Amino acid sequence: AFHKQPIEIDLTVCCVGELNTTVRGGIHWPVIYGIGVNVKTGEIFPATFPDKGPDQALRSARHLTGAQQ
Repeated sequence: AFHKQPIEIDLTVCCVGELNTTVRGGIHWPVIYGIGVNVKTGEIFPATFPDKGPDQALRSARHLTGAQQ
């Protein structure tokens, strides 16, 4: 996991605006929802996610741990 690495890892990506926007039926949609990175080669590729909705169990987990919002 990243938090156990001996070096600092800074991952910053911003892809907004018309470069990452397509129009479907008059509605603006992102072309790419997320990316993956091959840690051996540094190759960046579009990631696919089978579930597009919020993961309620994961989003609610902080309530079970006593963490603040």
